[in-house]
Parts: sequence; C-alpha cells; structure tokens
Amino acid sequence: MSEKRAVERRAREVLARLRMPEPWSIDALIGEVSAVMGFEIQVQTVPPEALEDSPCGMTLVCPGQAVLVVAEGSPRWHTELVICHELAHMLLEHQSGEKPPRELLQAWFPSFDPDDVQMMFGRTTFDTREEQEAELLATLIVDQGTAKKSARMLGTFLG
Repeated sequence: MSEKRAVERRAREVLARLRMPEPWSIDALIGEVSAVMGFEIQVQTVPPEALEDSPCGMTLVCPGQAVLVVAEGSPRWHTELVICHELAHMLLEHQSGEKPPRELLQAWFPSFDPDDVQMMFGRTTFDTREEQEAELLATLIVDQGTAKKSARMLGTFLG
C-alpha cells in the first residue's frame, strides 16, 4: 500500500469512529473530542504576532487538559480548520510534539506554569506523515460537518 493510501486509510478509520455532533458546530465537536480523550480541551486566541514565524495554530498539552491556540482575527473557516487539525493530532494519538520554548510560554501564556506544559504540537508544514494524517482528518471532519449543516439548511428551505 502506498504511503498516501495508508494516510487516507488511517484518517478515514478515525473519522468512522468519531461521533459527529448534531447539529454540527466547532464547539460541539471540541466537546465530543474532549469526552473521547478524557480531558478538557480549551481554545485560546492570541494576537497574530504571537504566531509570527510559528505555526498557524498550536496545542499545548498539560496534565488533564489541552489548550488549542489560534490567531485572533482569522476568518472563521480558517480557525475551524486549524482547530480540527489540532484535534486530529489528538484523535490520531500523535506523540511527536516537543516541549515549547520557555520564553514563548512566558511571553504569550503568563497564566501557564511552563513546567506543566508537557508537549506542543504546531501546525506548520505538511511534509511529515503525522502532519498529512492530521490535515486530511481535519479536512474530512470539516467536510462532513459542513455537509450535514448544509443538508439541514436545505431541508429547512425545501420543507
């Protein structure tokens, strides 16, 4: 099996096990993934300059919680895709995150104890298998979620 097919197969297997919320919303999806993972998931926005020369989004993994970090002011569709990408890393049980720089945490997340942050995932390039899996799963989640939303809206219109 080719690498590309293996990535697609894995993403679709995880998607098939995920209960998509009805009605679909990003907040409901975060709640569902939080229940599946067994820890709290929060979203925190930061000024865009906090992510300059950094990922489009990131996840800080701490004991009992994960914090998804996204740039404030981004278009809603982009924010939702970044959140889904970060959730996908969790659902796929990726472990290749690294300990974030202490200076970054102190500058942008002063309420965090840098020693509590166990790992950081960042959405940067898509040249590794984990990034490809996460991006494909995120795209499939958004596609399935928005398709349900569109079908519901169309059903309301058509009666």
